[in-house]
Amino acid sequence: MPMPGNADLRGAIQRALTREAGSDADAKALAAAALRLYETLAGQLALLIGEAGVRALTARSLHLVQ
Repeated sequence: MPMPGNADLRGAIQRALTREAGSDADAKALAAAALRLYETLAGQLALLIGEAGVRALTARSLHLVQ
């Protein structure tokens, strides 16, 4: 199975946010939806890589986007 490209990944994230927040959501609703999706993902990842792994990935991601 090929790895998704950036456009595919962005599309998947946009669809997930729209599903979670609704198509007419404002910035506050989108931020809340993003947090809920992150918490869901973090919970699943923690089962695989532990809480420390999730913290490390989150810290690295935040560093890269700065």
